[in-house]
Amino acid sequence: MSSHVLSLQNFPPLQTANTTAQTQNLTPTVDRDCSQGANGANPGGLHIVEGVAQVPEELINKGRNIWKDYVVGFFLEQKLPYPVVREFLRKKWKTKGDYEMVADANLFYFKFTNEEDMRKVLEMAQIYMVGKCFIVTQWNQDVEKRKNTVKAIPIWVNLYNVPKDL
Repeated sequence: MSSHVLSLQNFPPLQTANTTAQTQNLTPTVDRDCSQGANGANPGGLHIVEGVAQVPEELINKGRNIWKDYVVGFFLEQKLPYPVVREFLRKKWKTKGDYEMVADANLFYFKFTNEEDMRKVLEMAQIYMVGKCFIVTQWNQDVEKRKNTVKAIPIWVNLYNVPKDL
């Protein structure tokens, strides 16, 4: 049986209420001189064009490379509590290797140590958990936007004793 240890060290930082508050507190400092760091250097290669920070493509690609091996899960309706989801998926997936799981306000993020486990989970695509549909997909840069645009999902239905003329 695999152990599912929560370790935030292997996950990129997620937007949380605390980081939002920290960002808001830093805004006046950034507005004063956002083109230079404390020592006069340009932090992270950011450039300001007409008051808008331009993120270098290199930094964007670095983030994409970090996230490309992640699986993302979300509920179509109301989100279930983290412990319920963790325990349900542990029993459902029965992985050979370990995986780590973290969540933000809307999504669950999974990083697998075994690629076969990851493929198996992605093939399931959707899971019904306590009567709620949980969608599982490979991470991509638009996953947060796409979550809110899901309009239909495929379902498999067994119909018995259906008249042949229908």
